[in-house]
Amino acid sequence: MSYFDIFRDSKKKEYTENDISEKYTKFSTRCAVLKWLSLTVLVVYVIMSVSMHGDELSLDSIRYIVRYMKDSPVSLVSNGDSINFDYDVLNKAYVIGDDFAVVGKNNITVYDFSGKILFTDNFIYENPMAVSNGNELIVYNIGGKEIRFYNSFSLTERLTFDSPIYNVSVSKEGNYLFQTASEGYRTGFQVYDKNKSLIFKNNFGELTLQTSSISFDGKNIATASFSTTENKISSLLYLYDITKNKPIHEFKIIGEYPVSVQFVDEDSIVLFTDKSVRFFNIDLENTFSYLYGDRMPLSFKVTEGNVVLTYNNSLLSENTEIEIFRNNGAEKNIFSVNTTVIDLYCGKDFLHILQSDCVKTYSLDENNLISEHPISNSYFGIVKINDEKYLLSRSDKIEIFINE
Repeated sequence: MSYFDIFRDSKKKEYTENDISEKYTKFSTRCAVLKWLSLTVLVVYVIMSVSMHGDELSLDSIRYIVRYMKDSPVSLVSNGDSINFDYDVLNKAYVIGDDFAVVGKNNITVYDFSGKILFTDNFIYENPMAVSNGNELIVYNIGGKEIRFYNSFSLTERLTFDSPIYNVSVSKEGNYLFQTASEGYRTGFQVYDKNKSLIFKNNFGELTLQTSSISFDGKNIATASFSTTENKISSLLYLYDITKNKPIHEFKIIGEYPVSVQFVDEDSIVLFTDKSVRFFNIDLENTFSYLYGDRMPLSFKVTEGNVVLTYNNSLLSENTEIEIFRNNGAEKNIFSVNTTVIDLYCGKDFLHILQSDCVKTYSLDENNLISEHPISNSYFGIVKINDEKYLLSRSDKIEIFINE
Protein backbone atom coordinates (compact mmCIF):
# COMPACT_ATOMS: atom_id res chain seq x y z
CA MET A 1 0.00 0.00 0.00
CA SER A 2 1.37 3.38 -1.00
CA TYR A 3 1.31 6.47 1.22
CA PHE A 4 -1.97 7.79 -0.11
CA ASP A 5 -3.92 4.54 -0.65
CA ILE A 6 -5.89 5.16 2.53
CA PHE A 7 -7.48 8.19 0.80
CA ARG A 8 -8.33 6.41 -2.45
CA ASP A 9 -10.77 3.74 -1.19
CA SER A 10 -14.21 4.88 -2.21
CA LYS A 11 -15.90 2.52 0.21
CA LYS A 12 -16.75 3.95 3.57
CA LYS A 13 -15.02 2.17 6.39
CA GLU A 14 -13.28 3.11 9.55
CA TYR A 15 -9.53 2.81 9.83
CA THR A 16 -7.62 1.91 12.93
CA GLU A 17 -4.04 2.59 13.78
CA ASN A 18 -3.19 -0.91 12.59
CA ASP A 19 -4.28 0.00 9.05
CA ILE A 20 -1.60 2.70 8.71
CA SER A 21 1.37 1.22 7.04
CA GLU A 22 4.91 1.40 8.28
CA LYS A 23 5.82 3.41 5.16
CA TYR A 24 3.23 6.05 5.97
CA THR A 25 4.56 6.33 9.51
CA LYS A 26 8.10 6.84 8.21
CA PHE A 27 6.88 9.43 5.70
CA SER A 28 5.09 11.42 8.42
CA THR A 29 8.12 11.27 10.68
CA ARG A 30 10.42 12.51 7.91
CA CYS A 31 8.06 15.42 7.13
CA ALA A 32 8.03 16.46 10.79
CA VAL A 33 11.84 16.27 11.00
CA LEU A 34 12.18 18.31 7.81
CA LYS A 35 9.76 20.95 9.16
CA TRP A 36 11.68 21.38 12.42
CA LEU A 37 15.01 21.33 10.61
CA SER A 38 13.80 24.17 8.32
CA LEU A 39 12.61 26.18 11.31
CA THR A 40 15.95 25.66 13.04
CA VAL A 41 17.88 26.89 9.97
CA LEU A 42 15.57 29.94 9.76
CA VAL A 43 16.08 30.80 13.43
CA VAL A 44 19.87 30.47 13.10
CA TYR A 45 19.82 32.69 9.98
CA VAL A 46 17.77 35.37 11.77
CA ILE A 47 20.06 35.32 14.81
CA MET A 48 23.17 35.65 12.62
CA SER A 49 21.59 38.47 10.59
CA VAL A 50 20.64 40.42 13.71
CA SER A 51 24.11 39.94 15.22
CA MET A 52 25.85 41.10 12.03
CA HIS A 53 23.47 43.91 11.01
CA GLY A 54 21.69 44.79 14.24
CA ASP A 55 22.76 48.44 14.03
CA GLU A 56 21.02 48.74 10.66
CA LEU A 57 17.72 47.18 11.72
CA SER A 58 14.90 49.36 12.92
CA LEU A 59 11.14 49.37 13.14
CA ASP A 60 11.03 51.29 9.87
CA SER A 61 13.24 48.80 8.05
CA ILE A 62 10.94 46.00 9.19
CA ARG A 63 7.97 48.01 7.93
CA TYR A 64 9.67 48.28 4.53
CA ILE A 65 10.16 44.50 4.42
CA VAL A 66 6.54 43.84 5.36
CA ARG A 67 5.39 46.40 2.82
CA TYR A 68 7.05 44.58 -0.07
CA MET A 69 5.87 41.17 1.11
CA LYS A 70 2.31 42.35 0.52
CA ASP A 71 0.67 42.72 -2.84
CA SER A 72 1.90 45.93 -4.45
CA PRO A 73 -0.71 48.68 -4.81
CA VAL A 74 -1.71 49.96 -8.21
CA SER A 75 1.14 52.28 -9.17
CA LEU A 76 1.47 55.09 -11.66
CA VAL A 77 3.30 53.60 -14.61
CA SER A 78 2.02 55.57 -17.60
CA ASN A 79 2.77 58.97 -19.03
CA GLY A 80 0.26 61.51 -17.81
CA ASP A 81 -0.82 59.68 -14.63
CA SER A 82 -1.21 62.24 -11.85
CA ILE A 83 -1.86 62.77 -8.14
CA ASN A 84 -3.53 65.85 -6.66
CA PHE A 85 -2.87 67.29 -3.20
CA ASP A 86 -3.75 70.39 -1.15
CA TYR A 87 -2.52 73.62 -2.67
CA ASP A 88 0.32 75.58 -1.07
CA VAL A 89 2.27 78.16 -3.02
CA LEU A 90 5.49 76.84 -1.45
CA ASN A 91 4.77 73.15 -2.13
CA LYS A 92 7.67 71.27 -3.66
CA ALA A 93 7.95 67.55 -4.49
CA TYR A 94 10.90 65.32 -3.59
CA VAL A 95 11.60 61.63 -4.19
CA ILE A 96 12.12 59.69 -0.96
CA GLY A 97 12.91 55.99 -1.38
CA ASP A 98 10.25 54.44 -3.60
CA ASP A 99 7.75 57.19 -2.74
CA PHE A 100 7.56 60.96 -2.96
CA ALA A 101 7.09 63.76 -0.44
CA VAL A 102 5.41 67.15 -0.77
CA VAL A 103 6.93 69.80 1.49
CA GLY A 104 5.11 73.08 2.13
CA LYS A 105 5.10 75.76 4.80
CA ASN A 106 2.65 73.85 7.04
CA ASN A 107 3.62 70.19 6.69
CA ILE A 108 5.28 67.33 4.89
CA THR A 109 3.12 64.61 3.34
CA VAL A 110 4.56 61.37 1.95
CA TYR A 111 2.69 59.49 -0.81
CA ASP A 112 3.23 56.26 -2.65
CA PHE A 113 2.71 56.30 -6.40
CA SER A 114 -0.83 55.02 -6.11
CA GLY A 115 -1.72 58.27 -4.34
CA LYS A 116 -2.00 56.72 -0.87
CA ILE A 117 -0.84 58.96 1.99
CA LEU A 118 1.82 57.14 4.01
CA PHE A 119 2.71 59.82 6.54
CA THR A 120 2.06 63.47 7.46
CA ASP A 121 3.88 65.75 9.90
CA ASN A 122 2.85 69.33 10.67
CA PHE A 123 5.04 72.38 11.27
CA ILE A 124 5.12 76.09 10.44
CA TYR A 125 8.07 77.03 8.21
CA GLU A 126 8.10 80.38 6.43
CA ASN A 127 10.88 79.32 4.06
CA PRO A 128 10.86 75.50 3.90
CA MET A 129 13.68 73.68 2.17
CA ALA A 130 14.46 69.99 1.80
CA VAL A 131 17.37 67.81 0.67
CA SER A 132 16.81 64.22 -0.48
CA ASN A 133 19.36 61.56 0.35
CA GLY A 134 18.00 58.32 -1.06
CA ASN A 135 15.57 56.93 1.52
CA GLU A 136 15.85 60.02 3.74
CA LEU A 137 14.56 63.58 3.43
CA ILE A 138 16.07 66.41 5.47
CA VAL A 139 13.68 69.35 5.97
CA TYR A 140 14.55 72.74 7.48
CA ASN A 141 13.43 76.36 7.57
CA ILE A 142 15.90 78.87 6.12
CA GLY A 143 16.77 81.15 9.04
CA GLY A 144 15.21 78.71 11.53
CA LYS A 145 17.04 76.60 14.09
CA GLU A 146 15.47 73.18 13.58
CA ILE A 147 16.24 70.31 11.20
CA ARG A 148 13.93 67.32 10.77
CA PHE A 149 14.82 63.93 9.25
CA TYR A 150 12.18 61.73 7.61
CA ASN A 151 11.75 58.42 5.88
CA SER A 152 8.57 57.27 4.15
CA PHE A 153 6.89 56.34 7.43
CA SER A 154 7.98 58.71 10.16
CA LEU A 155 9.96 61.57 11.63
CA THR A 156 13.17 59.75 12.57
CA GLU A 157 15.27 62.52 14.14
CA ARG A 158 15.16 66.19 15.08
CA LEU A 159 18.13 68.50 15.70
CA THR A 160 17.91 71.99 17.21
CA PHE A 161 20.74 74.52 16.84
CA ASP A 162 21.57 77.65 18.79
CA SER A 163 22.01 79.65 15.57
CA PRO A 164 19.97 80.06 12.34
CA ILE A 165 20.47 77.49 9.55
CA TYR A 166 21.03 78.69 5.99
CA ASN A 167 22.14 75.65 4.01
CA VAL A 168 22.20 71.84 4.26
CA SER A 169 24.35 69.53 2.14
CA VAL A 170 24.43 65.73 2.32
CA SER A 171 27.03 63.18 1.22
CA LYS A 172 26.30 59.78 -0.27
CA GLU A 173 28.05 58.16 2.67
CA GLY A 174 25.70 59.75 5.22
CA ASN A 175 27.59 62.76 6.61
CA TYR A 176 25.67 66.05 6.86
CA LEU A 177 26.88 69.63 6.45
CA PHE A 178 24.87 72.37 8.19
CA GLN A 179 25.78 75.96 7.37
CA THR A 180 24.77 78.25 10.22
CA ALA A 181 25.35 81.60 11.79
CA SER A 182 27.39 81.25 14.98
CA GLU A 183 27.35 83.23 18.18
CA GLY A 184 30.31 85.62 18.19
CA TYR A 185 30.99 84.99 14.50
CA ARG A 186 29.36 86.00 11.25
CA THR A 187 28.94 82.47 9.92
CA GLY A 188 30.15 78.91 10.28
CA PHE A 189 29.35 75.28 9.53
CA GLN A 190 29.05 72.00 11.36
CA VAL A 191 29.46 68.42 10.11
CA TYR A 192 27.50 65.51 11.61
CA ASP A 193 27.92 61.80 10.89
CA LYS A 194 25.13 59.39 9.91
CA ASN A 195 24.32 58.86 13.60
CA LYS A 196 23.63 62.61 13.93
CA SER A 197 26.74 63.18 16.08
CA LEU A 198 28.92 66.28 15.67
CA ILE A 199 32.32 65.41 14.17
CA PHE A 200 33.64 68.73 12.81
CA LYS A 201 32.89 72.44 13.03
CA ASN A 202 34.38 75.73 11.86
CA ASN A 203 33.52 79.38 12.45
CA PHE A 204 34.39 82.30 10.19
CA GLY A 205 35.70 85.54 11.67
CA GLU A 206 36.12 88.50 9.37
CA LEU A 207 34.97 86.61 6.29
CA THR A 208 31.30 85.98 5.51
CA LEU A 209 30.50 82.40 4.51
CA GLN A 210 28.23 82.60 1.48
CA THR A 211 27.91 78.99 0.33
CA SER A 212 29.19 75.52 1.20
CA SER A 213 29.05 71.89 0.04
CA ILE A 214 30.11 68.45 1.26
CA SER A 215 31.93 65.94 -0.95
CA PHE A 216 30.31 62.72 -2.16
CA ASP A 217 32.29 60.63 0.34
CA GLY A 218 31.64 63.10 3.18
CA LYS A 219 35.35 63.65 3.92
CA ASN A 220 35.84 67.14 2.44
CA ILE A 221 34.03 70.48 2.70
CA ALA A 222 34.20 73.25 0.09
CA THR A 223 33.27 76.77 1.20
CA ALA A 224 33.10 80.10 -0.63
CA SER A 225 33.38 83.29 1.42
CA PHE A 226 33.72 86.95 0.52
CA SER A 227 35.24 90.07 1.99
CA THR A 228 35.29 93.73 1.02
CA THR A 229 38.57 95.64 1.09
CA GLU A 230 38.86 99.19 -0.26
CA ASN A 231 35.46 98.81 -1.92
CA LYS A 232 36.64 95.72 -3.79
CA ILE A 233 34.97 92.31 -3.45
CA SER A 234 37.14 89.23 -3.06
CA SER A 235 35.99 85.61 -3.14
CA LEU A 236 37.92 83.05 -1.12
CA LEU A 237 37.45 79.35 -1.80
CA TYR A 238 38.50 76.92 0.97
CA LEU A 239 38.78 73.15 1.02
CA TYR A 240 38.62 71.36 4.39
CA ASP A 241 39.49 67.83 5.39
CA ILE A 242 37.18 66.96 8.30
CA THR A 243 40.08 65.26 10.10
CA LYS A 244 42.12 68.49 10.20
CA ASN A 245 41.48 71.77 12.02
CA LYS A 246 42.47 74.17 9.23
CA PRO A 247 41.77 74.45 5.49
CA ILE A 248 44.09 72.27 3.43
CA HIS A 249 43.75 74.35 0.22
CA GLU A 250 42.54 77.83 -0.73
CA PHE A 251 42.00 79.92 -3.85
CA LYS A 252 41.32 83.66 -4.07
CA ILE A 253 39.45 85.53 -6.81
CA ILE A 254 39.56 89.33 -6.90
CA GLY A 255 36.55 91.30 -8.09
CA GLU A 256 33.97 88.49 -8.09
CA TYR A 257 31.16 87.67 -5.66
CA PRO A 258 30.54 83.98 -4.82
CA VAL A 259 27.06 82.64 -5.49
CA SER A 260 27.27 78.84 -5.11
CA VAL A 261 29.91 76.14 -4.67
CA GLN A 262 29.15 72.47 -5.40
CA PHE A 263 30.97 69.19 -5.86
CA VAL A 264 30.58 67.98 -9.46
CA ASP A 265 32.00 64.53 -8.72
CA GLU A 266 34.38 62.92 -6.24
CA ASP A 267 37.39 64.90 -7.45
CA SER A 268 36.12 68.21 -8.83
CA ILE A 269 34.34 71.35 -7.64
CA VAL A 270 32.51 74.13 -9.45
CA LEU A 271 32.19 77.70 -8.21
CA PHE A 272 29.52 80.02 -9.58
CA THR A 273 30.19 83.75 -9.15
CA ASP A 274 28.45 86.85 -10.42
CA LYS A 275 30.88 86.93 -13.37
CA SER A 276 32.01 83.37 -14.12
CA VAL A 277 31.79 79.65 -13.59
CA ARG A 278 35.07 78.04 -12.54
CA PHE A 279 36.10 74.39 -12.21
CA PHE A 280 38.65 73.15 -9.66
CA ASN A 281 40.26 69.83 -8.91
CA ILE A 282 40.39 68.43 -5.37
CA ASP A 283 43.59 70.45 -4.72
CA LEU A 284 41.72 73.67 -5.63
CA GLU A 285 43.71 74.16 -8.83
CA ASN A 286 41.60 76.12 -11.32
CA THR A 287 41.26 73.74 -14.29
CA PHE A 288 38.71 75.69 -16.38
CA SER A 289 37.00 79.09 -16.28
CA TYR A 290 34.18 80.60 -18.30
CA LEU A 291 33.19 84.28 -18.12
CA TYR A 292 29.57 85.27 -18.71
CA GLY A 293 30.53 88.51 -20.42
CA ASP A 294 27.72 91.01 -20.67
CA ARG A 295 25.09 88.34 -19.91
CA MET A 296 23.90 87.08 -16.54
CA PRO A 297 22.57 83.51 -16.25
CA LEU A 298 18.91 83.07 -15.39
CA SER A 299 19.72 79.81 -13.63
CA PHE A 300 22.50 77.32 -13.00
CA LYS A 301 22.53 73.75 -11.74
CA VAL A 302 24.68 70.64 -11.47
CA THR A 303 23.16 67.28 -12.45
CA GLU A 304 25.03 64.00 -13.00
CA GLY A 305 28.37 65.74 -13.49
CA ASN A 306 26.99 68.37 -15.90
CA VAL A 307 27.03 72.10 -15.22
CA VAL A 308 24.09 73.83 -16.90
CA LEU A 309 23.52 77.56 -17.43
CA THR A 310 20.45 79.21 -18.98
CA TYR A 311 20.22 82.70 -20.50
CA ASN A 312 17.43 84.84 -21.89
CA ASN A 313 18.72 85.90 -25.30
CA SER A 314 16.48 88.95 -25.59
CA LEU A 315 14.29 91.03 -23.31
CA LEU A 316 11.70 91.18 -26.11
CA SER A 317 11.39 87.42 -26.67
CA GLU A 318 11.09 84.14 -24.76
CA ASN A 319 14.06 82.61 -26.57
CA THR A 320 16.32 80.75 -24.11
CA GLU A 321 19.89 79.65 -24.59
CA ILE A 322 21.25 76.69 -22.64
CA GLU A 323 24.97 76.04 -22.14
CA ILE A 324 26.12 72.67 -20.81
CA PHE A 325 29.68 72.04 -19.63
CA ARG A 326 30.63 68.37 -19.52
CA ASN A 327 33.73 66.55 -18.28
CA ASN A 328 34.68 69.52 -16.09
CA GLY A 329 34.54 72.00 -18.94
CA ALA A 330 36.34 69.89 -21.56
CA GLU A 331 33.13 69.61 -23.64
CA LYS A 332 30.39 72.16 -24.22
CA ASN A 333 26.88 71.89 -25.68
CA ILE A 334 24.71 74.86 -26.67
CA PHE A 335 20.94 74.67 -27.21
CA SER A 336 18.61 77.48 -28.23
CA VAL A 337 14.84 77.06 -27.80
CA ASN A 338 12.16 79.52 -28.88
CA THR A 339 10.32 79.48 -25.57
CA THR A 340 10.79 79.97 -21.84
CA VAL A 341 12.57 77.09 -20.13
CA ILE A 342 10.73 76.45 -16.87
CA ASP A 343 13.07 73.72 -15.61
CA LEU A 344 15.45 71.10 -16.99
CA TYR A 345 17.29 67.93 -16.13
CA CYS A 346 20.59 66.98 -17.77
CA GLY A 347 21.72 63.36 -17.71
CA LYS A 348 24.86 61.71 -19.03
CA ASP A 349 23.84 61.90 -22.70
CA PHE A 350 20.46 63.65 -22.79
CA LEU A 351 18.70 66.84 -21.79
CA HIS A 352 15.04 67.12 -20.68
CA ILE A 353 13.57 70.62 -21.06
CA LEU A 354 10.31 71.41 -19.26
CA GLN A 355 8.18 73.95 -21.10
CA SER A 356 4.66 75.18 -20.41
CA ASP A 357 3.01 72.59 -22.68
CA CYS A 358 5.54 69.79 -23.20
CA VAL A 359 8.79 68.09 -22.24
CA LYS A 360 11.41 68.06 -24.99
CA THR A 361 14.32 65.62 -24.89
CA TYR A 362 17.59 66.33 -26.71
CA SER A 363 20.65 64.20 -27.39
CA LEU A 364 23.87 65.66 -26.02
CA ASP A 365 25.95 63.68 -28.51
CA GLU A 366 24.11 64.91 -31.60
CA ASN A 367 22.54 68.13 -30.23
CA ASN A 368 19.25 67.15 -31.83
CA LEU A 369 15.66 66.76 -30.65
CA ILE A 370 14.87 63.12 -29.78
CA SER A 371 11.28 63.36 -28.60
CA GLU A 372 8.53 65.75 -27.57
CA HIS A 373 6.02 64.78 -24.89
CA PRO A 374 2.90 66.96 -24.45
CA ILE A 375 1.74 67.54 -20.86
CA SER A 376 -1.76 68.25 -19.57
CA ASN A 377 -0.89 71.15 -17.26
CA SER A 378 1.77 73.74 -16.68
CA TYR A 379 4.39 72.52 -14.19
CA PHE A 380 7.33 74.31 -12.57
CA GLY A 381 9.67 71.45 -11.66
CA ILE A 382 11.08 68.20 -13.02
CA VAL A 383 12.40 65.67 -10.47
CA LYS A 384 14.21 62.44 -11.29
CA ILE A 385 12.75 59.17 -9.94
CA ASN A 386 15.07 56.90 -11.95
CA ASP A 387 16.66 56.91 -15.41
CA GLU A 388 13.29 56.44 -17.11
CA LYS A 389 10.74 58.06 -14.79
CA TYR A 390 10.42 61.68 -13.65
CA LEU A 391 8.00 63.78 -11.61
CA LEU A 392 6.55 66.94 -13.08
CA SER A 393 5.39 69.03 -10.14
CA ARG A 394 3.45 72.14 -9.26
CA SER A 395 1.80 73.51 -6.11
CA ASP A 396 -1.19 71.14 -6.15
CA LYS A 397 -0.34 68.23 -8.43
CA ILE A 398 2.34 65.90 -9.79
CA GLU A 399 2.37 64.10 -13.12
CA ILE A 400 4.47 61.16 -14.28
CA PHE A 401 6.77 61.62 -17.26
CA ILE A 402 8.35 58.46 -18.67
CA ASN A 403 11.31 58.84 -21.01
CA GLU A 404 10.49 56.15 -23.56
